[in-house]
Amino acid sequence: MTQDVRSEAAARDASPQLGLVVPIRNEEECLPQFLSAVEQQLEKLKCSAEIVVVDDGSQDGSWAWLEGHQDDQPGLILVRLTRGFGKEGAIKAGLSVSTADAVIVMDADMQHPVELIAEMYRIWLATGAWVVEGVKRGRVRRTPVNRLGAFLFYRIGERFTGLEMRNRSDFQLLDRRAVDLFLSLPERITTFRGIIAWLGLPTQRIPFDVAPRVAGRTRWSFAKLTGLALDMFTGFTNAPLRMMTYASLLFGALAAGLGIQTLYVYLSGQAVEGFTTVILVVLITGTAICTGLGIIGEYLARIYEEVKARPQYVVQEVKREPRT
Repeated sequence: MTQDVRSEAAARDASPQLGLVVPIRNEEECLPQFLSAVEQQLEKLKCSAEIVVVDDGSQDGSWAWLEGHQDDQPGLILVRLTRGFGKEGAIKAGLSVSTADAVIVMDADMQHPVELIAEMYRIWLATGAWVVEGVKRGRVRRTPVNRLGAFLFYRIGERFTGLEMRNRSDFQLLDRRAVDLFLSLPERITTFRGIIAWLGLPTQRIPFDVAPRVAGRTRWSFAKLTGLALDMFTGFTNAPLRMMTYASLLFGALAAGLGIQTLYVYLSGQAVEGFTTVILVVLITGTAICTGLGIIGEYLARIYEEVKARPQYVVQEVKREPRT
Protein backbone atom coordinates (compact mmCIF):
# COMPACT_ATOMS: atom_id res chain seq x y z
CA MET A 1 0.00 0.00 0.00
CA THR A 2 2.81 2.43 0.93
CA GLN A 3 4.55 1.69 -2.36
CA ASP A 4 1.35 2.47 -4.31
CA VAL A 5 0.93 5.79 -2.51
CA ARG A 6 4.52 6.73 -3.27
CA SER A 7 4.07 5.77 -6.91
CA GLU A 8 0.96 7.95 -7.19
CA ALA A 9 2.74 10.86 -5.52
CA ALA A 10 5.71 10.47 -7.88
CA ALA A 11 3.36 10.41 -10.88
CA ARG A 12 1.70 13.63 -9.70
CA ASP A 13 5.05 15.30 -9.23
CA ALA A 14 6.14 14.22 -12.72
CA SER A 15 2.96 15.41 -14.42
CA PRO A 16 3.07 18.81 -16.14
CA GLN A 17 1.44 21.74 -14.43
CA LEU A 18 -0.40 22.97 -17.52
CA GLY A 19 -1.71 21.12 -20.53
CA LEU A 20 -3.47 22.15 -23.74
CA VAL A 21 -5.93 19.94 -25.60
CA VAL A 22 -6.37 21.06 -29.19
CA PRO A 23 -8.80 19.15 -31.43
CA ILE A 24 -8.09 19.72 -35.12
CA ARG A 25 -9.54 18.72 -38.46
CA ASN A 26 -7.91 20.00 -41.64
CA GLU A 27 -6.06 22.85 -39.89
CA GLU A 28 -2.72 22.63 -41.73
CA GLU A 29 -2.78 26.33 -42.56
CA CYS A 30 -3.47 27.38 -38.96
CA LEU A 31 -1.05 25.12 -37.09
CA PRO A 32 2.27 26.99 -37.68
CA GLN A 33 0.96 30.31 -36.40
CA PHE A 34 -0.99 28.70 -33.58
CA LEU A 35 1.84 26.57 -32.17
CA SER A 36 4.32 29.43 -32.47
CA ALA A 37 2.01 31.74 -30.51
CA VAL A 38 1.34 29.05 -27.88
CA GLU A 39 5.05 28.40 -27.40
CA GLN A 40 5.63 32.10 -26.73
CA GLN A 41 2.91 32.14 -24.10
CA LEU A 42 4.19 29.02 -22.36
CA GLU A 43 7.71 30.42 -22.23
CA LYS A 44 6.40 33.43 -20.30
CA LEU A 45 4.75 31.19 -17.71
CA LYS A 46 7.92 29.19 -17.06
CA CYS A 47 5.97 26.13 -15.95
CA SER A 48 6.08 22.55 -17.17
CA ALA A 49 3.58 22.14 -19.96
CA GLU A 50 2.31 19.76 -22.60
CA ILE A 51 0.31 20.30 -25.79
CA VAL A 52 -2.00 17.46 -26.85
CA VAL A 53 -3.08 17.89 -30.47
CA VAL A 54 -5.84 15.48 -31.51
CA ASP A 55 -6.22 14.89 -35.24
CA ASP A 56 -9.89 14.14 -35.83
CA GLY A 57 -9.60 12.52 -39.24
CA SER A 58 -7.88 15.34 -41.13
CA GLN A 59 -7.67 14.87 -44.90
CA ASP A 60 -5.08 17.56 -45.57
CA GLY A 61 -1.44 17.59 -44.50
CA SER A 62 -2.09 18.40 -40.82
CA TRP A 63 -0.75 15.12 -39.43
CA ALA A 64 2.32 15.08 -41.65
CA TRP A 65 3.14 18.66 -40.68
CA LEU A 66 2.77 17.85 -36.98
CA GLU A 67 5.03 14.81 -37.26
CA GLY A 68 7.65 16.88 -39.04
CA HIS A 69 7.66 19.58 -36.35
CA GLN A 70 7.21 17.53 -33.19
CA ASP A 71 10.92 17.64 -32.35
CA ASP A 72 10.83 21.45 -32.55
CA GLN A 73 7.92 21.82 -30.11
CA PRO A 74 8.70 20.86 -26.49
CA GLY A 75 5.99 18.81 -24.80
CA LEU A 76 4.02 18.18 -28.00
CA ILE A 77 1.91 15.00 -27.92
CA LEU A 78 0.17 13.89 -31.09
CA VAL A 79 -3.01 11.82 -31.00
CA ARG A 80 -4.45 10.47 -34.23
CA LEU A 81 -7.97 9.08 -34.40
CA THR A 82 -8.83 6.39 -36.93
CA ARG A 83 -11.40 8.66 -38.58
CA GLY A 84 -13.41 11.80 -37.91
CA PHE A 85 -15.44 11.19 -34.75
CA GLY A 86 -16.42 14.82 -34.27
CA LYS A 87 -15.10 17.54 -32.00
CA GLU A 88 -16.70 16.10 -28.86
CA GLY A 89 -14.91 12.79 -29.30
CA ALA A 90 -11.62 14.54 -30.08
CA ILE A 91 -11.86 16.64 -26.91
CA LYS A 92 -12.52 13.57 -24.80
CA ALA A 93 -9.60 11.74 -26.41
CA GLY A 94 -7.27 14.64 -25.65
CA LEU A 95 -8.42 14.90 -22.04
CA SER A 96 -7.88 11.15 -21.64
CA VAL A 97 -4.28 11.46 -22.82
CA SER A 98 -3.36 14.63 -20.91
CA THR A 99 -1.82 14.21 -17.46
CA ALA A 100 -1.52 17.90 -16.55
CA ASP A 101 -2.79 19.41 -13.31
CA ALA A 102 -4.77 21.97 -15.30
CA VAL A 103 -5.91 21.48 -18.90
CA ILE A 104 -7.02 24.16 -21.34
CA VAL A 105 -9.29 23.08 -24.22
CA MET A 106 -9.01 25.40 -27.21
CA ASP A 107 -9.22 25.54 -31.00
CA ALA A 108 -6.28 25.93 -33.37
CA ASP A 109 -7.90 28.54 -35.64
CA MET A 110 -6.90 31.39 -33.26
CA GLN A 111 -10.51 32.31 -32.52
CA HIS A 112 -9.69 31.34 -28.95
CA PRO A 113 -6.98 33.92 -28.10
CA VAL A 114 -3.72 32.31 -26.99
CA GLU A 115 -2.97 35.52 -25.05
CA LEU A 116 -5.44 34.37 -22.40
CA ILE A 117 -3.58 31.13 -21.63
CA ALA A 118 -1.39 32.85 -19.05
CA GLU A 119 -4.34 34.72 -17.51
CA MET A 120 -6.42 31.56 -17.18
CA TYR A 121 -3.51 29.78 -15.55
CA ARG A 122 -2.96 32.61 -13.06
CA ILE A 123 -6.67 32.72 -12.18
CA TRP A 124 -6.61 28.96 -11.57
CA LEU A 125 -3.57 29.26 -9.30
CA ALA A 126 -5.00 32.22 -7.39
CA THR A 127 -8.56 30.97 -6.87
CA GLY A 128 -8.32 27.18 -6.97
CA ALA A 129 -11.35 27.12 -9.25
CA TRP A 130 -12.28 23.83 -10.88
CA VAL A 131 -13.09 25.63 -14.14
CA VAL A 132 -11.87 28.86 -15.72
CA GLU A 133 -14.23 29.51 -18.60
CA GLY A 134 -13.75 31.78 -21.58
CA VAL A 135 -17.00 33.66 -22.23
CA LYS A 136 -17.56 35.12 -25.68
CA ARG A 137 -17.86 38.88 -25.58
CA GLY A 138 -17.73 39.65 -29.30
CA ARG A 139 -18.89 37.65 -32.28
CA VAL A 140 -17.77 37.03 -35.79
CA ARG A 141 -20.19 38.54 -38.28
CA ARG A 142 -23.24 36.33 -38.79
CA THR A 143 -26.06 36.22 -41.28
CA PRO A 144 -29.54 37.22 -40.05
CA VAL A 145 -30.61 33.56 -40.27
CA ASN A 146 -27.68 32.45 -38.09
CA ARG A 147 -28.38 35.20 -35.56
CA LEU A 148 -32.03 34.16 -35.36
CA GLY A 149 -31.06 30.51 -34.97
CA ALA A 150 -28.59 31.30 -32.19
CA PHE A 151 -31.16 33.48 -30.40
CA LEU A 152 -33.81 30.76 -30.51
CA PHE A 153 -31.34 28.07 -29.48
CA TYR A 154 -30.17 29.94 -26.39
CA ARG A 155 -33.60 31.18 -25.32
CA ILE A 156 -35.37 27.86 -25.76
CA GLY A 157 -32.40 25.87 -24.46
CA GLU A 158 -32.07 27.89 -21.27
CA ARG A 159 -35.82 27.71 -20.72
CA PHE A 160 -36.01 23.93 -21.01
CA THR A 161 -32.65 22.75 -19.65
CA GLY A 162 -32.18 25.27 -16.86
CA LEU A 163 -28.57 25.77 -18.00
CA GLU A 164 -27.16 29.16 -18.86
CA MET A 165 -25.60 28.55 -22.27
CA ARG A 166 -25.46 32.05 -23.72
CA ASN A 167 -21.95 33.01 -24.89
CA ARG A 168 -20.41 29.83 -23.47
CA SER A 169 -17.58 28.25 -25.43
CA ASP A 170 -15.30 25.22 -25.45
CA PHE A 171 -12.40 27.51 -24.47
CA GLN A 172 -12.04 26.40 -20.86
CA LEU A 173 -9.39 25.52 -18.31
CA LEU A 174 -10.25 22.44 -16.27
CA ASP A 175 -8.64 21.49 -13.00
CA ARG A 176 -7.52 17.86 -12.81
CA ARG A 177 -10.50 17.14 -10.56
CA ALA A 178 -12.87 18.47 -13.22
CA VAL A 179 -11.10 16.47 -15.95
CA ASP A 180 -11.39 13.24 -13.96
CA LEU A 181 -15.05 13.95 -13.19
CA PHE A 182 -15.85 14.65 -16.85
CA LEU A 183 -14.09 11.46 -18.00
CA SER A 184 -15.89 9.39 -15.38
CA LEU A 185 -19.34 10.16 -16.82
CA PRO A 186 -20.69 7.03 -18.55
CA GLU A 187 -22.63 8.66 -21.38
CA ARG A 188 -21.18 8.49 -24.88
CA ILE A 189 -23.09 11.28 -26.62
CA THR A 190 -21.64 14.34 -24.93
CA THR A 191 -21.64 18.08 -25.42
CA PHE A 192 -18.53 19.38 -23.71
CA ARG A 193 -19.68 22.86 -22.78
CA GLY A 194 -23.11 21.55 -21.77
CA ILE A 195 -21.69 18.84 -19.51
CA ILE A 196 -19.34 21.28 -17.78
CA ALA A 197 -22.24 23.69 -17.23
CA TRP A 198 -24.44 20.87 -15.93
CA LEU A 199 -21.81 19.77 -13.40
CA GLY A 200 -22.04 23.18 -11.71
CA LEU A 201 -18.39 23.21 -10.61
CA PRO A 202 -16.74 26.25 -8.96
CA THR A 203 -16.09 28.46 -11.96
CA GLN A 204 -14.28 31.68 -12.75
CA ARG A 205 -15.06 33.47 -16.00
CA ILE A 206 -12.92 35.51 -18.31
CA PRO A 207 -14.38 37.38 -21.33
CA PHE A 208 -12.79 37.28 -24.77
CA ASP A 209 -13.48 38.62 -28.22
CA VAL A 210 -13.96 36.06 -30.97
CA ALA A 211 -11.43 36.85 -33.69
CA PRO A 212 -11.78 35.78 -37.33
CA ARG A 213 -10.11 32.54 -38.34
CA VAL A 214 -6.47 33.01 -39.37
CA ALA A 215 -6.93 30.61 -42.29
CA GLY A 216 -9.31 28.09 -43.78
CA ARG A 217 -13.03 28.05 -43.22
CA THR A 218 -15.38 26.85 -40.52
CA ARG A 219 -16.63 23.24 -40.58
CA TRP A 220 -19.85 24.12 -38.77
CA SER A 221 -22.56 23.65 -41.37
CA PHE A 222 -26.27 24.17 -40.75
CA ALA A 223 -26.74 20.40 -40.42
CA LYS A 224 -23.98 20.12 -37.80
CA LEU A 225 -25.33 23.06 -35.81
CA THR A 226 -28.79 21.51 -35.91
CA GLY A 227 -27.33 18.22 -34.69
CA LEU A 228 -25.56 20.02 -31.84
CA ALA A 229 -28.83 21.69 -30.83
CA LEU A 230 -30.66 18.34 -30.84
CA ASP A 231 -27.90 16.75 -28.73
CA MET A 232 -28.21 19.60 -26.24
CA PHE A 233 -31.99 19.23 -25.91
CA THR A 234 -32.13 15.44 -25.81
CA GLY A 235 -29.11 15.24 -23.51
CA PHE A 236 -30.23 17.68 -20.84
CA THR A 237 -34.02 17.73 -20.74
CA ASN A 238 -37.09 15.60 -21.38
CA ALA A 239 -39.22 18.72 -21.85
CA PRO A 240 -40.05 17.99 -25.53
CA LEU A 241 -41.48 14.59 -24.55
CA ARG A 242 -43.50 16.18 -21.78
CA MET A 243 -44.78 18.83 -24.20
CA MET A 244 -46.09 16.06 -26.43
CA THR A 245 -47.93 14.62 -23.44
CA TYR A 246 -49.55 17.99 -22.80
CA ALA A 247 -50.32 18.37 -26.50
CA SER A 248 -52.02 14.97 -26.59
CA LEU A 249 -54.21 15.99 -23.64
CA LEU A 250 -55.08 19.25 -25.37
CA PHE A 251 -55.95 17.51 -28.63
CA GLY A 252 -57.98 14.96 -26.68
CA ALA A 253 -60.01 17.75 -25.11
CA LEU A 254 -60.49 19.45 -28.49
CA ALA A 255 -61.52 16.16 -30.07
CA ALA A 256 -64.06 15.53 -27.31
CA GLY A 257 -65.51 19.04 -27.74
CA LEU A 258 -65.62 18.71 -31.51
CA GLY A 259 -67.27 15.28 -31.22
CA ILE A 260 -69.99 16.61 -28.94
CA GLN A 261 -70.60 19.57 -31.23
CA THR A 262 -70.73 17.33 -34.33
CA LEU A 263 -73.13 14.91 -32.64
CA TYR A 264 -75.40 17.77 -31.54
CA VAL A 265 -75.51 19.24 -35.04
CA TYR A 266 -76.27 15.82 -36.52
CA LEU A 267 -79.08 15.00 -34.08
CA SER A 268 -80.63 18.44 -34.51
CA GLY A 269 -80.74 17.99 -38.28
CA GLN A 270 -78.37 20.88 -38.98
CA ALA A 271 -75.48 18.82 -40.32
CA VAL A 272 -73.75 20.45 -43.30
CA GLU A 273 -70.84 19.01 -45.20
CA GLY A 274 -67.76 21.05 -44.39
CA PHE A 275 -64.60 20.09 -46.19
CA THR A 276 -62.63 23.05 -44.79
CA THR A 277 -63.11 21.90 -41.22
CA VAL A 278 -62.12 18.33 -42.07
CA ILE A 279 -59.00 19.43 -43.94
CA LEU A 280 -57.88 21.74 -41.12
CA VAL A 281 -58.42 19.02 -38.51
CA VAL A 282 -56.48 16.49 -40.57
CA LEU A 283 -53.58 18.90 -41.22
CA ILE A 284 -53.30 19.99 -37.58
CA THR A 285 -53.51 16.51 -36.12
CA GLY A 286 -51.21 15.08 -38.79
CA THR A 287 -48.59 17.75 -38.09
CA ALA A 288 -48.85 17.14 -34.35
CA ILE A 289 -48.47 13.38 -34.80
CA CYS A 290 -45.45 13.73 -37.10
CA THR A 291 -43.81 16.22 -34.74
CA GLY A 292 -44.38 13.89 -31.82
CA LEU A 293 -42.94 10.93 -33.71
CA GLY A 294 -39.90 13.01 -34.65
CA ILE A 295 -39.26 13.98 -31.02
CA ILE A 296 -39.70 10.41 -29.84
CA GLY A 297 -37.39 9.28 -32.63
CA GLU A 298 -34.62 11.63 -31.46
CA TYR A 299 -34.76 10.22 -27.95
CA LEU A 300 -34.92 6.65 -29.24
CA ALA A 301 -31.88 7.32 -31.44
CA ARG A 302 -29.99 8.64 -28.41
CA ILE A 303 -30.95 5.56 -26.37
CA TYR A 304 -29.92 3.34 -29.30
CA GLU A 305 -26.48 4.92 -29.49
CA GLU A 306 -25.95 4.69 -25.73
CA VAL A 307 -27.11 1.07 -25.50
CA LYS A 308 -24.67 -0.01 -28.24
CA ALA A 309 -21.91 1.17 -25.88
CA ARG A 310 -19.46 1.78 -28.68
CA PRO A 311 -16.51 4.04 -27.78
CA GLN A 312 -16.86 7.73 -28.54
CA TYR A 313 -13.53 7.65 -30.39
CA VAL A 314 -10.85 5.17 -31.49
CA VAL A 315 -7.17 6.13 -31.25
CA GLN A 316 -4.94 5.00 -34.09
CA GLU A 317 -1.66 6.18 -32.58
CA VAL A 318 -0.17 8.42 -29.92
CA LYS A 319 3.23 9.99 -30.49
CA ARG A 320 5.07 11.37 -27.49
CA GLU A 321 8.38 13.14 -27.41
CA PRO A 322 10.32 13.79 -24.22
CA ARG A 323 10.05 17.37 -23.03
CA THR A 324 13.29 19.30 -23.13
